[in-house]
Amino acid sequence: MTLSKNGLIPITGKNILAGLGTAAIFAAALFMCWWKGIFLPDWVDWRSRNYLYEEAEVQLDNQHLKLMEEQQDGTLRKVYETPWDWNVQEALPFDINHDGTEELILLVWKHGSYGEHLPIWEQYNDIRLEQHIFIYQWDETRITKLRPVWMSSALGYEVTSITRGENNRLIVTDGNDESKVWQWEDFGLVLAGAAKETQVSFLAAGDNLIHTSLLWDAMDSYDYLYDHIREEVQRADLASLNQETVFVKDQGLISDYPRFGTPIEVGNAIVKAGFDIVTLANNHILDKELYGVDTTTSFYDEQEGMTYVGVNPPKSEEAVKFIDKNGIRIALLNYTYGTNGIPSPAEYPHIVERFRDEERMLQQIDYARARADAVIVYAHWGTEYSTDVDEEQQRITNLLLEHDVDVVIGTHPHVLQPVETLTGTDGHQMLVYYSLGNLISGQDRPECQTGGLAKFNIVKTPAGSVTIEDAELKEILSYR
Repeated sequence: MTLSKNGLIPITGKNILAGLGTAAIFAAALFMCWWKGIFLPDWVDWRSRNYLYEEAEVQLDNQHLKLMEEQQDGTLRKVYETPWDWNVQEALPFDINHDGTEELILLVWKHGSYGEHLPIWEQYNDIRLEQHIFIYQWDETRITKLRPVWMSSALGYEVTSITRGENNRLIVTDGNDESKVWQWEDFGLVLAGAAKETQVSFLAAGDNLIHTSLLWDAMDSYDYLYDHIREEVQRADLASLNQETVFVKDQGLISDYPRFGTPIEVGNAIVKAGFDIVTLANNHILDKELYGVDTTTSFYDEQEGMTYVGVNPPKSEEAVKFIDKNGIRIALLNYTYGTNGIPSPAEYPHIVERFRDEERMLQQIDYARARADAVIVYAHWGTEYSTDVDEEQQRITNLLLEHDVDVVIGTHPHVLQPVETLTGTDGHQMLVYYSLGNLISGQDRPECQTGGLAKFNIVKTPAGSVTIEDAELKEILSYR
């Protein structure tokens, strides 16, 4: 390049064209960055999610959503992805239109004030970058596997978050921290009013370990087993216990350690005491093999308002249980370290949920996390009679924290272990009761006589975020 005598670049037609070309390239690059959403506001919380939806895996990452379907050879094939110039802020799976199947609800930034189709009175879409709510449903007949159900026009205000509300309604929170509830009516969403704070009081008891020495002076009623905690249990919105022993109907099958069999009438006392949830994944669940599993689960299936978790009866794979209470949806999962060497029947390998099936467990937790306000994992783990948390408990705890579990409730050691709240790298907090000890038992060790009741509140803000508050451990004395 030749400079003029004064050191300046001479103005020529070629230099002008070069400058214009550079400016055009810069302007085009700037336009493409704007079109792709590079300059979207910094208050947007871009979510990352990975969970199962119908027959595909939802992958939301870097503002882009894909659906991947597993093939027969185990590989994943992409069956849907959002357009390159969409920026996906959130993706929620739930049955928003109450048709019995889950929809996929997206909060999307895209160009244009309208969705996929223009109103009949409009000829052109504009190019403004706007927020929209799009609702899709799984459709096996389509190449993309998704059918649009509702495509909103531009929302017209800043939406910081969407989340599932009571009765599968949608909570929409704007930039002013005001939350509104939208519900499905006829063919779309309509405003239903302002969202409110709700909460659920939760109580969890430890091992319900029915030794035959407890069954004294009883004919048809075992109500006395729970007299000492009845008021506490019935005061809670939801209450759970770990049922360590399986039910039997035949009096001749009643038995003690090492293979327990408990009169089914004890189940009536559990229900009457006010418990809503029983956990069944423990080391004694296969003591009476399939007979014990079937007798126990059949009993609870017949009890209105009772939920059991941790065991899948034959022909069932419903490992995650959901409870809706006071406008809050709670997911329950339950896993055990083992079953005292008794294997699951070959035809029902997942009849008991176990920690060793780690990939299955994490997939279930991710499934629950995408669909619930709070996720509670019941963990049957640890070293018997030890008040210390062992290495395997710590390893599993860290794994659960990584997957955003809210509360972990531990059983099995038959003694109390520590309680703590952990914070993950993403700021998520998880409350852990490592062991609640025994609720009732016939064990004579002094340390086994003291158990604990875990008590906490699950609080959901108007914006839909959930916190665990007022956590405590109330010690109880188990005596005969």
